Amino acid sequence: MLSVGVSRGIWRIGPQTEFRLGGLVGLAYYGELSMALEDEYGLPNFGGVIPIIGLGTILRHGRFELRLTMVPPGTDVDAIVNLSMTLGL
Repeated sequence: MLSVGVSRGIWRIGPQTEFRLGGLVGLAYYGELSMALEDEYGLPNFGGVIPIIGLGTILRHGRFELRLTMVPPGTDVDAIVNLSMTLGL
């Protein structure tokens, strides 16, 4: 998956901690599985590549980030949620 996101700080908690909101767009390659995902869930498919959009919240403390990302659900899918941690260099 390749994605690009933009976020904006909305609340500061001290000098190093910040709460951010943002969005992302991206592409995910699923090869042969993409046809089944299109048939079963209606996900668009362009030669095995599926477009992705999502919203995210980020808690940033110094170089550390805790991210919660949500992608819109589809047919028979209640929610798609990703929780990740990052450490900047």
